[in-house]
Amino acid sequence: MQPKPMRMLRILVMIALIASLSGSNYLVRSSPDKRIDYSLSFDDNGFTATNITYSDDQANGSVWMLVPKGSHKWSIGVSEGELDGSALTDVGMVFYDNLSLSYTGPFSVSVNWTMEYGALLLEPHGLFVSPAILASSDVPGYVTLSLPDEVTKINYATPRYKEVSPGVLQFDLRQVMQNPEVVGRIYIYFALSGEQSMEEFTEGNYTISTASRYRGLADRVLSVYAEATPILQKLFNTTLGHAYVEFFVPESAEEMPIGGFVPILPDRFSVGNISLNLFYFRTQEGYIESIALHELVHQYVAKSGIPPSLLWLHEGLANYVGIQLTYFLGLPGARDLEDSLVFEAARIPQSEYHIVDGWTPSHTNPSYSVFQHYSIAFEIVREVGLAFEEEGEPFSGYDYYSSLFKTIEEKGQLPNSTWHVLSAMEFCAPNGSKVASMFQSWNFDIPDVFMIYSRIESLKEELSDPSPLISPFVPSMMAKLDEAERLLRSNELLMAQELVREVEAFINRMWMLMAALIIMGVTASFSIAYARKVKRGIEVGVEIGP
Repeated sequence: MQPKPMRMLRILVMIALIASLSGSNYLVRSSPDKRIDYSLSFDDNGFTATNITYSDDQANGSVWMLVPKGSHKWSIGVSEGELDGSALTDVGMVFYDNLSLSYTGPFSVSVNWTMEYGALLLEPHGLFVSPAILASSDVPGYVTLSLPDEVTKINYATPRYKEVSPGVLQFDLRQVMQNPEVVGRIYIYFALSGEQSMEEFTEGNYTISTASRYRGLADRVLSVYAEATPILQKLFNTTLGHAYVEFFVPESAEEMPIGGFVPILPDRFSVGNISLNLFYFRTQEGYIESIALHELVHQYVAKSGIPPSLLWLHEGLANYVGIQLTYFLGLPGARDLEDSLVFEAARIPQSEYHIVDGWTPSHTNPSYSVFQHYSIAFEIVREVGLAFEEEGEPFSGYDYYSSLFKTIEEKGQLPNSTWHVLSAMEFCAPNGSKVASMFQSWNFDIPDVFMIYSRIESLKEELSDPSPLISPFVPSMMAKLDEAERLLRSNELLMAQELVREVEAFINRMWMLMAALIIMGVTASFSIAYARKVKRGIEVGVEIGP
């Protein structure tokens, strides 16, 4: 799941900012005296070398390009002319800065760096994603990519290319920088010869099976799982058996947004092995960890007895807990995902949140995208967590949700519908009527018991700011409402409903009494005023009507 709306907006803002800071128009006519070329290559472990060469025959000028953050990560060499000045500017990108150069020419310079996972290789599948390629747009040039011999077939590439010699692909620089699919990037999905050399890496109850070249990535996931396990065990009031994880390389652009997955087995309360997309190890630290935790949460949710039919709860908890847990562990990279979920949920009227009830992998509401279903589910779990947050817990709602799963286990009845989940939610909530009120505002199909909870919530809110006439009776009315909530937890629906009706009737009588007193007051005032008017009329001798 990849947050596209916010990401595309940020890319457009970054391009505008980079162009403005460079001091040149992003769409200007090219100069025949200047040239910039990128030369890329990767080895059989995916290490990618980048070499940028820039030349200008003119007497002086300037140029800009993106380079990795941290000057120790790249090198620069001037082979002709004189470098008059250079500046690095933060343009809001996580991994890149703007390098601006001014010079006296003729001038020639090269910039070089390597990156660890430019190509992702799991035989027979491979994916190459270039470094960010953005530079002065008035300079023509090419991007050349040299492929290793193990690449046997190009399945898809963007933008278009031509093969200038065996295993050497050439892209027009301007087309790369204006690539409508991914601005400033080259993506190539390809086939590899040879067989995978798989190894297993184990820590505690977790085993990751992947190529030996990705041992460091496996250690990252195992480390975060080890830290998260005691927190998740307490949250879900259960423990897992041995869990297995594997990495995968997306085979097409359609698979790229899939950060990870676990197959949910519909015939029983269980899920399959965790699969994680290798591409997302190239994102900010914390992003792939949130995905890995998301998939691990699915394991715990299934183990706690939540059926696959309650997909909104599965996905809502997986996203919310996965993101919040990465923050708790000191990893900030999930912020982009959370922002996208919150942004998308805010575009949907809350009265439509009920559409996720009945959501399954094969059925979504056609009026909303799949990502919007994820966003709604996330927002529901987040809102409930915020409603019952307590000081000192790992994240908002942690203690409440821990109580929820403990309640589910103690009752011994696994929830098989949203109604059963709501019943458990209200049972362990400090204020069960608040749960009913929230789900009613989201237009969920709430049974009678939750309608009563919603009425209790409304009555308590009304009594929290009473009129002077009602104030003396507030304690006794609140006691009746508390007793009604207790009766609901004991399934004494009729008795609870009767207490709620008594409070409603009492408040209505008080309002009627207040209305009567106001009318009596107005009538008395009118009568007194009229009597005074008659008296004045008699005294001055004016005619008074019948």
